[in-house]
Amino acid sequence: MNNKLYWWSHVKFMSALFIVLFLSACDQTVSVQEQNAQIQQKEDINTTIVNYANTLKRTSLTLNEVLQKDETQTELQKTAKLNEVSEQTIEPLAIATISFLSSLNLDPKEYFPKGLKDPDLIPFGMIMFGLELHKETTRSSNNQISELKPSTIAEVYSIMGDCACSPQTSNSVESNLAVAAPDVLHCLVDTLLDFAGIHYLKELAASYASGSITSATLAGTVKVVLKRAGGVIAVAAATYTFGDCMNWW
Repeated sequence: MNNKLYWWSHVKFMSALFIVLFLSACDQTVSVQEQNAQIQQKEDINTTIVNYANTLKRTSLTLNEVLQKDETQTELQKTAKLNEVSEQTIEPLAIATISFLSSLNLDPKEYFPKGLKDPDLIPFGMIMFGLELHKETTRSSNNQISELKPSTIAEVYSIMGDCACSPQTSNSVESNLAVAAPDVLHCLVDTLLDFAGIHYLKELAASYASGSITSATLAGTVKVVLKRAGGVIAVAAATYTFGDCMNWW
């Protein structure tokens, strides 16, 4: 009888021990999966923001080529021609915008049910790009935790034409960031003020950089402002004007 009790107690102990070890292993697996997901998310952000910068510049340069075919055009004729630009010209930028917003943990479908056809998508992406870049630049300059690698920030500014530093060299980034960041934001203000009336874009940038507001809160605010603009934003014109301000030609 005592042997049976001992055996039964031993079985219960081993069972309990197995359950504890199993649950512990599951927790560790979940923890590793979460860490991998965070690492992957960070890589996604670094990849998508570089792709977005490249696509934004290519689109703007393409629009400029369209206008330069006839140098005798008046400003009114240029605007009319920009409004006639085919969707194929700006579609790559819309696709890059969707990917970039997703990397910020924003659901593009929530903000733009019409998808690539939504006229506010590209202006919205341009604003979020400028504010995200400003936030990460500010944090990197202040030695705070940044979602973007120093090499990524350098590469983006190299694409933008604001930073004469190599994407592979992070040491040269520090001295250039303070000058580079306001240029992109300045051009976004100049580009979008007339279209969307975002008079407080710089205030939004400061709040976002300090962590006072989240990307979701920021996105909601920007979306409301664009909605109030009543669809007056000419997507091609905004993209072209931004490139002109950035001295890309």
